[in-house]
Amino acid sequence: MKKNLVAVLTVLTGCAFTACAQTNAVTMKLDPDTLKLLQSLNEDHWLRKDVMVSTIVGGALAIIGGFLAALYTDWLQAKQKRRDDDQFSQNVLRAIRRELEAIGEVYDHGIGEQLKQLPEGQIFPFRLGLTQDWFTIFHANAVHLGRLEGEISRQVVTVYIMAKQLIEEFRLNNDGLFILGNLTTESKVQPFDPSIPTRIAVVEAELVNRATNLKKIAEGLKVTNTDLLARLDERGIK
Repeated sequence: MKKNLVAVLTVLTGCAFTACAQTNAVTMKLDPDTLKLLQSLNEDHWLRKDVMVSTIVGGALAIIGGFLAALYTDWLQAKQKRRDDDQFSQNVLRAIRRELEAIGEVYDHGIGEQLKQLPEGQIFPFRLGLTQDWFTIFHANAVHLGRLEGEISRQVVTVYIMAKQLIEEFRLNNDGLFILGNLTTESKVQPFDPSIPTRIAVVEAELVNRATNLKKIAEGLKVTNTDLLARLDERGIK
């Protein structure tokens, strides 16, 4: 546009100089429309400052708005994930609690009551049935224990380890009772075998120690399980 303006001025100026050379008295006076036209040619409509500022500010606001929207979306997703994880953990703990309560009730009203009443230094003469999995829910959710709160997860594992230890002691007691029964039968068949009473005495001593271990583990398990249930109560998991 500036080149066009220069060209027009050059032509006009050339004409003016030519006229002056010829007559030495010619003057030029442009009409208002022509002056307005020449002035408009000198303006750059595409580079106006207000347009540039508006464009830059608008772009910046769009970028900032998009960035904030992305951050807000991520925050919402993270919040929802935390909520889902908390709900999942509560469901797992609630299911574990139900299993422990059910097993505890069966135990307390069954063989646990017999063990509790056993005098010190006596053989525990009852056998525990071991044909079923007592910890179905725990085994099904063992892979999720790492997602639980650290202290709660540790206590859950401790309770189940102690419960399995108690069951193992019952299994060994069952085996001892089985051996003692066979020796008793054998002593009746061979009443004059001097080794049989000695073997019976050894097995009976082992069974007395086994009964002591059973009571000790059962008492420790009761305390640990009660503490776990109290912690679950504090978290509203009932």
